[in-house]
Amino acid sequence: MLEHLYVEMCSERAELVFFLHEDIGDGATGAVLRLWGSVARGIPQLGSWVVLDDITMRPIDPF
Repeated sequence: MLEHLYVEMCSERAELVFFLHEDIGDGATGAVLRLWGSVARGIPQLGSWVVLDDITMRPIDPF
């Protein structure tokens, strides 16, 4: 259900933004934590990276 991943450099760090399919609903935070955990386990250099925040953005229905 990962649609895409956005990476942005901010000062001395990289910030990753996960975009998940809207059907995942309230499970988004858990899904991102699982995805990130899987990536961090596979790349030891990322072991010190953490999830700073999570927000849910829903599209506005114009109709």
